[in-house]
Order: sequence, then C-alpha cells, then structure tokens
Amino acid sequence: MNLLVFTLLTVKRTMTVVDSDLYSWEKIIANKWVILDTNTIINLIKYNSVEYFLEKSKALNINLLTLQPVVLELYRTNSPIERIKRNQFLNFIEVLGITTDLKNKSEEIQKKMWIENYYPEPTDLYLASAIHKYSNNSKTLLATSNLDDFREPLFHRNGFITLSDNKSICTISLLSFNQES
Repeated sequence: MNLLVFTLLTVKRTMTVVDSDLYSWEKIIANKWVILDTNTIINLIKYNSVEYFLEKSKALNINLLTLQPVVLELYRTNSPIERIKRNQFLNFIEVLGITTDLKNKSEEIQKKMWIENYYPEPTDLYLASAIHKYSNNSKTLLATSNLDDFREPLFHRNGFITLSDNKSICTISLLSFNQES
C-alpha cells in the first residue's frame, strides 16, 4: 500500500496539466513557427494525417520547418516507400542547416541538460538549441513525441496534438523553451 501511495505522489509531482480542449492545439500554433522533430513527421505519415496537418497549417498561417539532422534521421529507413513518403513531406516544409550559432547554443543547452541528468542525442540537442534560440519571441514551438529528451523545467508544454487510428494513439507535444531555466 505504501509503495502505491509513493508512486502516485511521484506521478502527481511530475505531471503536467495541459488544456484538454480538443482543438486547443490550433489556437496554440496559429501564426507561429513550428519546428518538427523526426518522430512528429513519422507519426503524421503513419497516422495518415499529413494532408490534414498541412491544410490546417496553411489555414492557420503556420510556418513549418525542421533541421538538417532531422532529414538525415528520416532517410534512415529500410523501406523505399517510407523514404518516398518522408521526402514528399519535406517538400512542404523549410529545412534549416546547422549554423555556428546553433552549435554554440547546443553546447549551452547541453550543460543545462547535464545538470538535469539527461543526455539527448545530437539531433535532439540541435532541436533544443533551435527552440531556445527562436522561442524568445513566443512565436516558435517544437512539435515532438519525445518528451524524454525535452523535459521540464527546461521545456514548457504548451499543448498537444492527438493522432489515432483503429489500433493506436499518438500524442505530439507542443513545447517552448523555458527562458527562466
């Protein structure tokens, strides 16, 4: 019994409450720049949501972009069909290269993450540095399903997008960098 109570208290302490309005993600990302993580693109394709997401993005004046390391991760698949689908998706978004400024930011972010005892992959580090660099104007968000490498308190959860099919469900979180951390 005590173990169960301890577990519930631990979960409560680390749980983030997000607005549960099903359409709130549209309000959150309207007129913003959204950086897409690898898993977001893969999940949009997997759940047959690409066309809907691109239409909504256009209607809501959302600028979609990703980073060059994400593109490299997307091409790491053994399926030629998946590679084609991913490449077609990339035709609709802007791809940013890794600049010296992003490299410098990634070193700064890496130190903050090490303090929090987590060690993300290089691509996630670059995504973190991009969201840090561009989120100071509150107009840029990161869309990811990978919350393990984008933890609080460094990253604030602003909302989520839920994708589903007959067998499964996927949540894409919309994150910003916590400037106070």
